[in-house]
Amino acid sequence: MRIQTPFAFIAAALAGCASVPPGNKVCPSEAPAASRAIFTGEWHTNFGTLKLSQNGADVHGDYEDVVVNDRGTLDGTVNGNTLKYHFVEAQWTGDGVFTMCADRASVAGYSWISGTSAEYAWSGTRVSGPPSDAAAPSAPASSPALIQSDEDEPSYASGAQRPNDFALLIGISKYRDIPEAEFAEKDADAMKRHLLAMGYPEENIIALIGDHATNTSIAEKLERWLPMNVGANSTVFVYYSGHGAPDPVTKQAYLVPWDGEPGDLADTAFPLSRFYKDLQNLPAKRVLVALDSCFSGAGGR
Repeated sequence: MRIQTPFAFIAAALAGCASVPPGNKVCPSEAPAASRAIFTGEWHTNFGTLKLSQNGADVHGDYEDVVVNDRGTLDGTVNGNTLKYHFVEAQWTGDGVFTMCADRASVAGYSWISGTSAEYAWSGTRVSGPPSDAAAPSAPASSPALIQSDEDEPSYASGAQRPNDFALLIGISKYRDIPEAEFAEKDADAMKRHLLAMGYPEENIIALIGDHATNTSIAEKLERWLPMNVGANSTVFVYYSGHGAPDPVTKQAYLVPWDGEPGDLADTAFPLSRFYKDLQNLPAKRVLVALDSCFSGAGGR
C-alpha cells in the first residue's frame, strides 16, 4: 500500500506554514514618514517576548521562540519606518523585516530561514519603553469577521455513498499552552463538509477539534478506531491542521496536539514517524494524507 499526498494538499500545507503561529506581515496603516523610527522597547509578539535596544540606526535584540522553546538574537539597521535584521537561533539563522505601524506601538513584518524562500509572519505590540512621540495605544479593535472562502462550502454532491471509506480529521486553533494556529479548526470543519458531499458516511468521519485533539485521543483514533474499522476495500483520508515542531536536539518532527508542550515534545507530542507507521499498517486499499502544518525543521518561522 502506498500513502499518497496529493499536490493540492501539499500546496495548502505550505500556505498554512506562513501563518503558524499567526501574525501580520503588513501594518493596517504604516506610521507617517519619519527620518528614523524608534524600535526600542519590549514587544509581545506571536513568537514570544522580543526586547530591542536602538543606538542611532543600529538595533540589537533578543527574543524567545515559544514554538520550539528556543531563544535567539537579532541585529539590524533602521531606515525610515523599516528595520531590516538578521537573526540567530541555536538551530538556524535567517533574515527579516519589521515595519513600524501608524500607532507607533505595533510592528508587522516577516522573516525567513537562510536557504529557504518561504516567508513567515512576525508581528507584535510594544508593552514597555515607547519613544516620547509614540501615540498612545488605541482601544482594541473589534475582532475581524471570520474569513470565508468559496471553497469552504461544497458546490457539489455525490449521489454514490462510500460506506467502506473512513476519515480522521484533526484541527487545532487555540492550544492550551502555545500560540494559536489560526483557521485550523475552521479548515477541518470545511474538510468534513466536503467529505460528506463526496459520500463519506457521517459515522465514518471522526473530527478531533480543539481541546478534543489531545495526544491520547489522536493515538486512540489512529491506533484503535481506524484499524478496527478499515477494510481491504477502504480508502482512508487523514487530515491534520495545527502546529508542528522539530525537536531541537534529535531533529525528529512532531505533530503538536492540543495539550502538547514545545519544551517536552517527546512526551507530549505525536511523532511524525509514528503517524506514518500507523497509517502504513492499515489494511486499506489507499490512504490519503493532508498535513497543513510546519514541522520540517524551520521552527515555524
